[in-house]
Amino acid sequence: MSTQTSILEKSYRSLWQQFGRIEHLLTAGATNPLGHYAGTISGKFSKTDAAVRNLLDEMRRAIDEQRYADAWSHALELQNEKIPLLASELLAVIGGLYLIDGLLSEAWRDSTQQQEYNAFARSARELIGDLRNRSGRPWSSVLIVGEERVGYTEAEIIRLRFPACDIWHLPFTAHEYGWLVAKL
Repeated sequence: MSTQTSILEKSYRSLWQQFGRIEHLLTAGATNPLGHYAGTISGKFSKTDAAVRNLLDEMRRAIDEQRYADAWSHALELQNEKIPLLASELLAVIGGLYLIDGLLSEAWRDSTQQQEYNAFARSARELIGDLRNRSGRPWSSVLIVGEERVGYTEAEIIRLRFPACDIWHLPFTAHEYGWLVAKL
């Protein structure tokens, strides 16, 4: 085995390991740390998940066929674009879900902040439901608390901008919905 093949093999295994960790979080099941949310969010990442899997398969074929330039190209795309984008999006969802669970927990019960957040989240869900009905476009929303979208992703998730969870930021929620519907 050549040195180049050996390095590509190690890179390939490392990329699969990273992707495997992400896939574990996107697979519903009793051992999933995201619990009941895993089933809800897993479908939102299916396009990106498939794209990463296909690119990994292409990298494997390129290594086997000794098409080193292609293999390196795939490795760089996976390492610098696809996997970080998927990981970043999933991390935003995990943080958003954690915050939602925290705000709905006993520790926050009866607090003004929790009541304000719940009112905002309820208004955002109603707004998205109304927009969905008016547009006639089927879309099952996943609303999380999170930072503003930083780039194009495949995940169909609407962020309730943190820490600006108030009535003045509902237009941004409608904008996110419109952006997601337009890309369908």
